[in-house]
Formats: sequence, structure tokens, C-alpha cells
Amino acid sequence: MIKNKSLLRNITGLGFFLPLGLIVIFNSIVDYEYEGTVLVAAMLLLLTAMYIFY
Repeated sequence: MIKNKSLLRNITGLGFFLPLGLIVIFNSIVDYEYEGTVLVAAMLLLLTAMYIFY
């Protein structure tokens, strides 16, 4: 558990929101089937990684 809130903000921003934003940008540029499923799976994967590693 991270007790330093500033560090938590940086890790969450760089470990969750930045990759998620890049995936959303990629989804808006490239059109393919099951975009929603891929986005939800990526969100769950990133949240799980954040929970396990931090």
C-alpha cells in the first residue's frame, strides 16, 4: 500500500491513465471489430496490474 499520496498520483497517472489514453486514441484511429471489448479488457488488465504491483 502506498502511503505517499503524491507518489500514488504519479503511479496512477503513468500506469493507468496514460496507457488507457493511448489505447483510446488508437481505437479512434483504427476501426476494428470488438473495440468495446478490447477497451474493457485493457482497463481491467491495467487496474489489476496497478493493484498487484503497487
